[in-house]
Amino acid sequence: MPINVNMQSFGTQELRRDLGQLAVLTKKGIGKEIRFSAARLAENLAVATQPFGRDEAQASGDDTVRRDILRVFTSAGAIFGSLKKFAGKPTSDAFWALSEQKTAKSRRQAVEVAQKVGMRAIKGFSTVNPQIHKSRRTNGRVKKGGDMYIATNNNTLKNYINKKQRMVGFAKAGWLACALDLKRRVNGMRFVRRHRGIAPHTVNDLSESTLQSVYIENSIPYVSNLINNTSYMTAIQKERNSIRAQIQTLIAKQTAKLNRAT
Repeated sequence: MPINVNMQSFGTQELRRDLGQLAVLTKKGIGKEIRFSAARLAENLAVATQPFGRDEAQASGDDTVRRDILRVFTSAGAIFGSLKKFAGKPTSDAFWALSEQKTAKSRRQAVEVAQKVGMRAIKGFSTVNPQIHKSRRTNGRVKKGGDMYIATNNNTLKNYINKKQRMVGFAKAGWLACALDLKRRVNGMRFVRRHRGIAPHTVNDLSESTLQSVYIENSIPYVSNLINNTSYMTAIQKERNSIRAQIQTLIAKQTAKLNRAT
């Protein structure tokens, strides 16, 4: 489900007190500080969402996508290689010869060859059907040990993997888009930025109003499956500590300035 943060209720009592003190000392609003904090938090939440990290996360995400799809669909060549390794050349050659005939009967017989030597997970040949892939996913991941299908077209399988890999970073983009909407300068993460225009998100900036708040939401329906509560709360606490330290520094500087003027 979507996840949101309201900066009005984000701070501790001590942080709200410090923000109030800064506003009194500067005789200005604190909208700039609240907006900056919300943007930085959004960026940190993007980093904490799977695949974890910044630029290095793309390779991890790509590998996960490929691995999960290959737990559902495989190629005749991959089966041939496995059979040759553990069942011997005669068995692998028999499988290959049957699979290359490309008839329903020969493919059924090829599967029987594989099943007889222990590859019982292979259920048959199939087109690369996204619905089959979707049915195997739990919380966005494919577990080991389920039914597998031999793709009838290797290029279709490769193209499907590439298509899904191009979506890596989409869940992170719901947060990063919030940060960018709040004018934060974010370095790197181009694989996340590519989704900015389509990743659903919400920013309600009331930092200059009497509410002095910013509401951010990653509206991607499954994002809650890709950031656990520990990572979420760690990002929240990190930002609470950072903004409070920043505010206390500003208070000290403003107090010193006022003391020099008296």
